[in-house]
Amino acid sequence: MNNLNIFIEKLSAERISKYLQLNGWKQQGRIYNDKVLQFVTPDEKGALLLPADKSFMDYHFAMYRAISIMAEYEKVSVENLFNKLIYPSSDILKWRVSDEDTMNGAISFISMEHNIEFIKSMLSSTCLDILSPSQYHAKLYTKEVQRQIAKYKFGQTEIGSYILNVLCPLGYYQYELFDPTVGELPLSRKINLHLIRNIDMLQRSAQEKSQESRDCISEGKISVNFLSSLASLYDENKNAELSIEADWNLRVPVTEEFPSYVILNPRFSEDIAVIAEEFTPKTEQNVVKSFYGKIVNIGAEAEIDNRVMVDIKVATIGENLKTITINASLNYFQYFSIVDTAFKTGSDVKVTGLTTSTVRCVKVKDAAIELL
Repeated sequence: MNNLNIFIEKLSAERISKYLQLNGWKQQGRIYNDKVLQFVTPDEKGALLLPADKSFMDYHFAMYRAISIMAEYEKVSVENLFNKLIYPSSDILKWRVSDEDTMNGAISFISMEHNIEFIKSMLSSTCLDILSPSQYHAKLYTKEVQRQIAKYKFGQTEIGSYILNVLCPLGYYQYELFDPTVGELPLSRKINLHLIRNIDMLQRSAQEKSQESRDCISEGKISVNFLSSLASLYDENKNAELSIEADWNLRVPVTEEFPSYVILNPRFSEDIAVIAEEFTPKTEQNVVKSFYGKIVNIGAEAEIDNRVMVDIKVATIGENLKTITINASLNYFQYFSIVDTAFKTGSDVKVTGLTTSTVRCVKVKDAAIELL
């Protein structure tokens, strides 16, 4: 009980009263010279007494008793209820990846890293679509977006698949429901609603071959950045079942019907990438550029005698400090020894050549390579 006093000090009768009313409890007035509030359960089969302020004799015990009755009624532990009352509530977005590699509840580090990056991009672009609607965001990680993303946390995984549980804090909105000045939903809830609705709409539009996707982008309702992140997420999980399920926190009111679950179908990847490419501001193509990074993959003709070119993938840092992969083609006889050495030793390289860029990749042809 002594340890719980610390948590009781963080609470107030006003906050608990609003929580009770939000969950259907009915206030029956005050007793003991207005020092105690009476509440009955929604089914009117139970009741509790709540001290109105700290002047009440044995305040801590009375508060603990009231919270214990609440926990018993909700069939949760006292500790769990304290967490609900004290800490900001959250929606939970469950990003489920299910394939042969995740059957034991694990996922490869590289795949996890890529998924997290793409999810972060989707949440960020959705946030910016709400705060500053635009077809294309030249800068994605603005200060406002960074502040929002910094609030998110990861939860736990489950056996049989790998689940990225993203906790999306809603703040103390639920305790302000009775304040007539409060009207707007928390930003996290808006982001979650937009994200799932937009994926659902984009996939439906692709399936029906409708103009809805293009109309939404033209009107600035969805940005190219969101489509690009979604296409990347499809590509990363093309051999897996990927879904998003929202566990809505019901203390923030649900005032309309909206999807809570969506399966991301990789067969729509190409359609969405094409639309993203269509609306992406065009950059100058076939210009000589240099890129710095590490070789992560090498490809060439299987028969040595037939080798003319060697293809490499170079991991480098692009816009918004995101890791991107450059696809470069080099003369096999001139550069293979450098490529082989750099790949085996993990050395940094400089790749220079005629560059073309699309939403999905950056290609460098007639490339030259240097060891750094």
